Amino acid sequence: MKKIFFSSILSIIMILSLSVGAFAQENAPSLTEDQIQAKFVQISQKYSVNDLLSQEDAKFVKEYAFKAPNGASTYTLPWGTGKHFKGSGLGTYSKVQTEGYTKVDIGVINNSVQVNMNTSDTNQTYHKKIKNSVGFQAFGLVGSDGVGIVADFTLSGESSNANYHKLVDEKNFLASVAYWYISPKGYVEDASGSQTIGVTYD
Repeated sequence: MKKIFFSSILSIIMILSLSVGAFAQENAPSLTEDQIQAKFVQISQKYSVNDLLSQEDAKFVKEYAFKAPNGASTYTLPWGTGKHFKGSGLGTYSKVQTEGYTKVDIGVINNSVQVNMNTSDTNQTYHKKIKNSVGFQAFGLVGSDGVGIVADFTLSGESSNANYHKLVDEKNFLASVAYWYISPKGYVEDASGSQTIGVTYD
């Protein structure tokens, strides 16, 4: 398991110099959400925590990750506020839906990620496996002037022989964060096949 490190306090300067952004910069090239998620997965597999990103990957992160702090709209959660997302399966799994909220609190070095989500079959059909997962990556200053991964983890859970699974989880971590990206997903599996359910934020 990757360890989470926090980088130099100098990265605070990097955070304070960023303007509050939305989900991506306005001038970023047009990519689909699936393409963006796939690239972040690739970055996660390519680097370890505290590794320096290449110039190309650092540019992608700056264009498509959330900026810290983030001022996007929030919704009420049992523990406070969060961002709402929803998605549905395709074809055989069109009645399987994933919905929930995530809340990311970015401080100077104290941060937290919270999730409350559910993947369920609206026809109440039982499946071999139903799963929820939330991948999270945080990026900050590494070295004197580079961008690197400062946190990388997944919150997940699953149910077997069930028609739904609910995930409520939280993780606190120490890091000086300039950019971050979060990716909730549902998953359903049977003997005949499986499908990952992507979601879209409001």
